[in-house]
Amino acid sequence: MAERVWDRFLTPEDKDSLKDRPAQVWGYGERPALVLVDLYRWVFGDNRPASVRDAMHDWPGSCGPRAWDAIPHIQRVLRAARAAGLPIVHITGLDPADSGVLGWATKDKNEGARYATDDARADRLRRRFDIIEQFAPVPGEAVLRKASPSAFFGTLLAPWLSTRRRGAVIPRRLSGSPRASPRSRTPPALASC
Repeated sequence: MAERVWDRFLTPEDKDSLKDRPAQVWGYGERPALVLVDLYRWVFGDNRPASVRDAMHDWPGSCGPRAWDAIPHIQRVLRAARAAGLPIVHITGLDPADSGVLGWATKDKNEGARYATDDARADRLRRRFDIIEQFAPVPGEAVLRKASPSAFFGTLLAPWLSTRRRGAVIPRRLSGSPRASPRSRTPPALASC
């Protein structure tokens, strides 16, 4: 079997325990949905930066040039899902200024005050959770907002999937921790993404 991207992180004990387990290939399930997570301005910025450090000056949550490199690949998946008629949901941040709900990483209640004297910074803060144009939702696609790193915890994603009787998700995301992605049944095809 070809080496998987995570194999180099397995301990010798992990590798030994896997020898006695049958290989499991999960596939996409019979009724998949495409879940697009964190494809917003805070991750990409306004323009392709030269480096992550350059991007972080204006967009502290930026993934830099690698985020921009991922755009055509995610667009290809999005086009295929639309063409196949799959349900699509976009997950973005819940802005405390609009909701009154502080996000998990909000350290102070008046986050916007730090940006008030700088119009450009205030504008970036206001637009941080805007889904970038390359992945803009079209009519019929859901947009859900989250106040934590997880697309599942505290959002309407689980009921959205359930009411559509979706047994599998095809997650696409760029930033954050693994907590925001499904922990099980992640199709092997995603390992290279």
